[in-house]
Amino acid sequence: MWLRSTLSSVKFRDVSSYRRLHSYNIAVVVLDSIFAFIRIIIFYSGYLDDGKNKNVGDNNTALIGYIIDMIGSAIALVMLFFLSASCAYILCVTCCYDSEKEKKKRDEALECIGQMCHSPAVQRFVTLNCNCPCYITRPQHRFVIRMVLLFLCLVCRFTAFIIYLAAGIKSAGNSLAGLCGASWLFLLLAILLQVLHYRIWWHYLPSYELENKSTEPLSKKHKRYIPHHLLGNNRTMKLGDQPCDNGQQCTVRSMEHVLIFHRDVHTPQLRWSEVRKREIHTREHGRYIGFHQTSVQAAASIAHSDFLISNKPPQMLGFGIYFARSQASTLGKARHGGAIICAEIRMGKVLQVTKDELDKVRNTDSWWDEYDTVYYNHVDEIRDEFCIKSPEQILRWVIVVDGEHDTLVNEYKLPEEFNDVACGCV
Repeated sequence: MWLRSTLSSVKFRDVSSYRRLHSYNIAVVVLDSIFAFIRIIIFYSGYLDDGKNKNVGDNNTALIGYIIDMIGSAIALVMLFFLSASCAYILCVTCCYDSEKEKKKRDEALECIGQMCHSPAVQRFVTLNCNCPCYITRPQHRFVIRMVLLFLCLVCRFTAFIIYLAAGIKSAGNSLAGLCGASWLFLLLAILLQVLHYRIWWHYLPSYELENKSTEPLSKKHKRYIPHHLLGNNRTMKLGDQPCDNGQQCTVRSMEHVLIFHRDVHTPQLRWSEVRKREIHTREHGRYIGFHQTSVQAAASIAHSDFLISNKPPQMLGFGIYFARSQASTLGKARHGGAIICAEIRMGKVLQVTKDELDKVRNTDSWWDEYDTVYYNHVDEIRDEFCIKSPEQILRWVIVVDGEHDTLVNEYKLPEEFNDVACGCV
């Protein structure tokens, strides 16, 4: 909860910096690999302080620390191997094709290694950064996996730092401990870069939020904004980036699941009358998912405060706050467009009406005295809608702003981040 509120409050609109996050990550790993290389040199060339010209590796304590240190430097070692192999290849090509006649072959070989080094897939591979399509819809999973890896590396290096100091080797031991301790900085920078990347995807703020100079915090009911390219209609059918297998039979009521893994015609629950019969044996007693379409300006106001009651006629179900059973069914009912709000609602006592009974509730709040919600059973059940009498019935919500009113998704090039995936996941 603390992390979510903190990340959501950070306004980050430096588009060019976000696009360069991967380059920053490469730079951090390269620097880390240089420090790892220096530690390797010291370990194998350093001597103990007993005057017997023994290598540092002959000290069992230092050896254990070195092994743990190298385990914690796995990412740096992969980069070090790649850099060493690339340098060796360039040197070999330069020496083998040193004549003027072989200049073309040399240039082609050097161009090949240049293209490989500039390949995003290769760069992700040497930094152990997966780009599986399943992370398009699950950015939080990539963040967790990456953070666990970096945290384990940090723990290993901290352990190695302590062991180096305890090894009793003054010169080489202190050098190893100092370099190992200094390398924590690179891991902390890598963690910071991962947090920034995760923040853009899963704690996204649309362009109007970043342009808003108000210091008013987001409502406690506001769970998150979801970038519009994550909506269910945009699934690519690649590995992990597919709609929910259960289709219209899915009963999951997670708002993110409904928006991301289902198309806009999906109704995440049965009609209220049917749900009510089954909910006696569930935890979700009296709760329902509703969709509300409104203008971007209204959505921004709601995100920082709450819903307002509609009390100006005409109001078909009376005065209150209106919701539909699916995204698609809001299109013909909403007076304004630009943002879709998916909300979890406590229905309370429900008055169910049909078309012939609409006049009983139209343009009035008389039903408020006895009921909390009016549910309209439409002739076409997909078009069912309902009206609640109080914002207090709304427990939480997520908001999606369409591409016409939010340009940041394309400015960040979020839909393009998975266009260059190699081997299915790199």
